[in-house]
Amino acid sequence: MDRKERNTDHFDLAAPVRDEKLRVSADVKGVGLRRCIPFLAILSYLAVPMTQHAEERRLDRSLRLSQTYFDQEKYREAIAELEKVVDLNSSLPGTYYQLGYSYWKLGDFDRARDHFKRELQFKPPDPYSHYYLGRILLAEGKAAEAVEQFEKVLALAPILDVYRQAGNAYLMAGRVTDAIAVLEKEVRRAPDQGEAHYKLGRAYQRAGRREEAQRELSLARELKWQDQEIVQRLLQSEEHLKQGRTAEASAVATEVAHLQDAELLSSLGQLFGRYGLHREALNFLQQAAVLEPSRFEAHYNQGVSLVAIKEYARAAEVLQEAVKLKPDSYEAQSLLGMALVQQGKGEEALRPLRAAATLKPDNPRLMALLGLKYMEGRYYREAIESLRKAVELEPQNPEGRFLLIQAHYLNQDFERALAEARSTALKFPNLARSHFELAQQLSNMGDSEQARPLLEKSLKMDPTLVEARVSLGDVLLKIGRVEEALQAFRSALQQRPELLEAHLGSGKALLQMKRYEEAAAAMEKAIRLAPDQPQPHLHLSQAYRALGRNQEAAQESQLFIRFNRERMQRRDRNTERTFIP
Repeated sequence: MDRKERNTDHFDLAAPVRDEKLRVSADVKGVGLRRCIPFLAILSYLAVPMTQHAEERRLDRSLRLSQTYFDQEKYREAIAELEKVVDLNSSLPGTYYQLGYSYWKLGDFDRARDHFKRELQFKPPDPYSHYYLGRILLAEGKAAEAVEQFEKVLALAPILDVYRQAGNAYLMAGRVTDAIAVLEKEVRRAPDQGEAHYKLGRAYQRAGRREEAQRELSLARELKWQDQEIVQRLLQSEEHLKQGRTAEASAVATEVAHLQDAELLSSLGQLFGRYGLHREALNFLQQAAVLEPSRFEAHYNQGVSLVAIKEYARAAEVLQEAVKLKPDSYEAQSLLGMALVQQGKGEEALRPLRAAATLKPDNPRLMALLGLKYMEGRYYREAIESLRKAVELEPQNPEGRFLLIQAHYLNQDFERALAEARSTALKFPNLARSHFELAQQLSNMGDSEQARPLLEKSLKMDPTLVEARVSLGDVLLKIGRVEEALQAFRSALQQRPELLEAHLGSGKALLQMKRYEEAAAAMEKAIRLAPDQPQPHLHLSQAYRALGRNQEAAQESQLFIRFNRERMQRRDRNTERTFIP
């Protein structure tokens, strides 16, 4: 095997046999002869007579099978046979190296590390075990420890692409001068290997040697290394992901992540994100953003992954960086708005949502969300404008219409709210919510008689619509059907025991029925649910007074006055606002 092929092992992840043959070649030069016993033992055991012990026959069989599986690149099967070899004879140098290499190829770096360390207990030290320990440490970002392993390899023999790997480790450790020294050796040793020129160019850039950096990077491009390698590795990793082989995909990706190329890392992050592996994606994307802070894709795709795993605060941070870099990105602006909404920061979300709506004004869902956030911020005119656009863009979606009804109501335009509710009920007659919304507006206008049959109809269509049941109780109270009202409130509480409005309604009905003990109990529950709401304290004071508990009634009356004053002050403050861009 010639020198060029030997040093392409880094690029060919499916080359265990080549690696072992390389070791035999190294042994001829006096390096690590004992490491190849599992391979050579096959030949020696051929001469064993048929009278050999059963244990020797089992060892012979496992040695043969392990080599066969290596040839076929069946690493799991090779591991099974090598484990049998270790059980039969744990003192065979080379066995642990082959186990470590097999686990390394499968992406199980922890087990690979353990076996390489066990191999290094033999003398003389095995340069290959040091080499792959260095590769594992480099992939884990432990540059200083990786340097130690590669320096041990260099002290023994310059095997494989150790100069290049050492250069990577030195760069990661910030030892640029040392990186340049070994990478220059790698370029002299293998002038046709594009990665060596690429890494040396990056090292020269770090050292401020611009002309030399440009020369090396140009050579890398001429050799078409970067594009070919990136495409090859991405395709290989994606193929593993398609087959559900996440560990193998991660192993391939981690192998190339040490290149510390922002574009490649960003591509790997996007790839893993597409397959739902968002935490793995974040690792690559964060590295890309550190290497190249101006790379929009690295920040934006971090946001995508963080939103996917519901880490909204972190998502908002990286997405804010993304929109600074590219303010005309609809995707970044809308996703930032969503991340802020999920944190309950509706006011902050308005600006990115507005920016997204300006960039893409034909998205009805975005317009509806923007309208909702305007409404929550008391920007009623802006809310109505956005919601009307949402309805125009998607007339068959009733949700925008329901929000528009609410916006008109909050804007105290009760006639328009009623008109919108009527048209919605006509357009969506098969929706229980349509009849409920119309009943609500009729009740708000004082027309309880018309509201009642609409509420009953909505509950017949959807018995789970608990809000309609509470509204029906309120309407029944207004028209003097107190017992029916109490039944409606209690039915609502069976559906949702913590519903404050249902407790309040029950208490009011019980007061009218002069069932004061029950009324007091209902109001006490309501106060436990919402201690600073004024109305429960008012009704509780009435119940206590009727029960002769005058001191407690006076206390509740004072609490009502206090909380009602605070409510009125909040109402005065919570007037309509005008959004200032």
